[in-house]
This record gives sequence, C-alpha cells and structure tokens, in this order.
Amino acid sequence: MHGVPFWFIYSYWVFGLTILWVLGLLTWSPLLSAVLAFIGSSFPVIFKNQFTEANIFIVVTHLIPIWILRRTTIDPTPNVLVFVLYNLVLLASGTNYLKVYTYIFAHVPTTIRGYLSQRSII
Repeated sequence: MHGVPFWFIYSYWVFGLTILWVLGLLTWSPLLSAVLAFIGSSFPVIFKNQFTEANIFIVVTHLIPIWILRRTTIDPTPNVLVFVLYNLVLLASGTNYLKVYTYIFAHVPTTIRGYLSQRSII
C-alpha cells in the first residue's frame, strides 16, 4: 500500500460527520468518534515520543472537531454504527482497519507535506 486513500482514514470520516453536524444535516453528535480519533492520532506522539511537524499538525487538527462538538452529548449507538459502516467500506475495498493503521503507524511522516502525500491528498 503506497499512501493511504483519505477515505480509509476514520478521522476524515469524523471531519465529514462534524461538517454534516454543523450544517444541521446530522441529528446526533459525532463527539465520541472525534475523541477516539484524537486518542488514536496521539499514539505516535505520546507512545513513540515523536514530536515531528506532521505529528503536531495531526494532533492539533484532531482537536478541531472536539472543540466544535464540545457542548454536545455522547451518542454511542450512531457512532458505533458509523464505525461498523467504515469497516465494511474497508472490507469492500480489500483491506481492514488493522492493515490500514499498521501501515500508517509504520510509515509515520515527519512533515505536513509528507502527511498529506501519504493520505493521497496531494
């Protein structure tokens, strides 16, 4: 897997859900998913002690949905259902959560450009 398509990254799903919530198109809060995505994005920084430009960028950008959703409630059922749907999309694409994130954590970029390139955004 060279790079990771952005739709394979759950955090992008969370950003999309947050936008839908802001627009009033989502009746439940994706706050639980945002918190879990933030925790997951913090692993390279906290557990590998890798304070690179890219890792700081990743952690900071993962705080944005949490800040936007900070006054909402935790809605576990729809968040779990979206995570199940996400995993079904990965399965239909010939991969799974473990493969995607094993690749990501083994190839942590050091620059923001490297991060965006790895996510097939640029």
